[in-house]
Amino acid sequence: MPPHFAQRDRQIPNNTVLLCNPIEIQGHEDHEAGLDRMENPFFRAEHMPRQTGDSFECWQDKIDAWECGWQAAERISKHTPCRSARKP
Repeated sequence: MPPHFAQRDRQIPNNTVLLCNPIEIQGHEDHEAGLDRMENPFFRAEHMPRQTGDSFECWQDKIDAWECGWQAAERISKHTPCRSARKP
């Protein structure tokens, strides 16, 4: 797996999610824009290996990276703040 796709999001103090590459960030932003998980842009014909010349493994890494960012945004959107952080 190429090193720029090998790292995944990881939790640090305060449950902050680090996204490690631009494709993960794109997935996160796409979730915030309302895209569904199955609307991964790497499923489109123009991003498939036959069109891009990428190997199947590289294409799968891009799919996984986008989904990683999308899932990070999903986890954040479902997070309920603790009572002390809620407004009265």
